[in-house]
Amino acid sequence: ASIPSPEPAPSARTAHPFPKESSMKIALAGDLHIDGSKKATCERVLRAMYADMVARGADAIIIPGDVYDALPSPLAQLFLRELVASVPPDVKQLYMPGNHDAEHVLGVVDAFGGRSVFAGESVTVMETPRAVDLEVADHVLRVACLPDLRATWIKKRLATMPKGTTALDVALGVLDDLAARMEDFAGPT
Repeated sequence: ASIPSPEPAPSARTAHPFPKESSMKIALAGDLHIDGSKKATCERVLRAMYADMVARGADAIIIPGDVYDALPSPLAQLFLRELVASVPPDVKQLYMPGNHDAEHVLGVVDAFGGRSVFAGESVTVMETPRAVDLEVADHVLRVACLPDLRATWIKKRLATMPKGTTALDVALGVLDDLAARMEDFAGPT
């Protein structure tokens, strides 16, 4: 015999505090690992996932890291181009590199025609920590982007800091800056 699922807590059954017309659907998926050891399975799952996000009416798709498993092959870049192009242009897409993504791999020129993988698409790529505003469904969505703080990125920042500053100081400073930018956002009026 199966065990019945418990009833949801009363707070989970209450009406959403925002009117439906002012809400946004955000699809968030990380650790795609395109070109990884299970490439064929990964591609099938990702095609289905992107189609499902669009079918469910996502206003934005956010991929917060590990798009690739390592330095991508030209075929992996082509596959990502297909995924990006499968999304209608009114759906915003935001990509950030993770610790498995080679430095600048999302924003650099690809192997197909000297254009960015994301050229001409409704796509934002954030390779450095900052807040970004996405216009989504007649609203502004402010997203705090904190891509992987690679050792090379931290070392570059550290070189511009006063002597005695540590890598932790740099990382905490980045978080403080990002928090301040998020607090500056007035939000909907």
